[in-house]
Amino acid sequence: MELELKRPGFFPAGGGHFTGPAKTQHSLVKACLDGKTPWCCVCRIMLHKVDVFVVTYQQVDYCDFRVALSDRKSPLSLKRLPEIFVSSKVMSSAVSKAAKGGRLRKIGSRLYTRNLTEAAEQIVRRNWHALLKDYFPDALISDRTALENRPAADGSVFIISSGTRTVALPGITFRPRKGRPPLDNDFPFLGDIRLCSAPRAWLENMRRSRKRGAEVARTLSKAELEERLDGLLRQGGEAALNRLRDDARDVSQKLDMAEEFRSLDELIGTFLGTRKARLETAVGQARKRGLPYDPDRLVLFQSLFAELRARAPVTRPSRSMVDSAKTNLAFFESYFSISVRQEHSPGSSARFCPEIHRLHSVGGFRFSQSGFASHQCVHGCERGGR
Repeated sequence: MELELKRPGFFPAGGGHFTGPAKTQHSLVKACLDGKTPWCCVCRIMLHKVDVFVVTYQQVDYCDFRVALSDRKSPLSLKRLPEIFVSSKVMSSAVSKAAKGGRLRKIGSRLYTRNLTEAAEQIVRRNWHALLKDYFPDALISDRTALENRPAADGSVFIISSGTRTVALPGITFRPRKGRPPLDNDFPFLGDIRLCSAPRAWLENMRRSRKRGAEVARTLSKAELEERLDGLLRQGGEAALNRLRDDARDVSQKLDMAEEFRSLDELIGTFLGTRKARLETAVGQARKRGLPYDPDRLVLFQSLFAELRARAPVTRPSRSMVDSAKTNLAFFESYFSISVRQEHSPGSSARFCPEIHRLHSVGGFRFSQSGFASHQCVHGCERGGR
């Protein structure tokens, strides 16, 4: 390992030079700058690259140093490699030897994994973010992938990049296209990769795209956008849609997407009841009529109905009761029923049962207390005759 030290300010003896064996992870190297004064170098080396480098001299930190590593003296450590990685020229020789020795598995062009048992598709899908950084360092995740936040059903990941060549991997296909560079409000994702902001993603998905064979379309369909917009309205209310529209208006001016904004504005206005655009989905049409519903809860109720219908009802015969117990149980059942009606419309049921009204007035019972009294009565009946 060869270290060339450059001082940002004062540095004793005009700098220093040291040559020695390279080490991975945190290394502590000792030498002398002027032959008398010791100094320390702490660095973190991963795959022949230095991430952090600090020199301390007389309790003062000095930075801005360059490190040149020798491949011959820096053996590749398989344990420090990620689960899946793209080979480079620096490590190609060591990776080839490890693959021939059965310690690595090749699953694509320059693509290797330390996982020797799991299916290649599952490994790639689990690590597609890191692989995108290796194949397209300047990628901007866009189109339907920016809204869905996951690969499409066929494994497609749509991006904007300077590269235009499609990269097909087991379970994942990166599909780049030319486009406008990232804006300031596009989120940093991983490395230099960016993720389209929500307003930009909505504007891009307002463009219609065609399917090519078995491939999914690059943008979401109108029906998919309606369902997603209805979900946003249910979760965030009208304020969420108004905020999306305001932000999209600003982004459309920067990207020259006035037509896409008009389509989005029309769709949002229809969901808010101020426009009358044609809607395709059931949730959209119900929202347009002023009768919205939660499709997720509808699925749950349908599942509950199917489960209850498939099960035979359990018969629980009542135990024999004496006449006095039956009389008391009937009285409290009627009292509980009338108490519920009195709770919703006070005084409406009092004239139908004056005895119960007197008990309710004198006792000062509320609904919860009535339920407790009913429980006490039934509990007494169980002890007495049930």
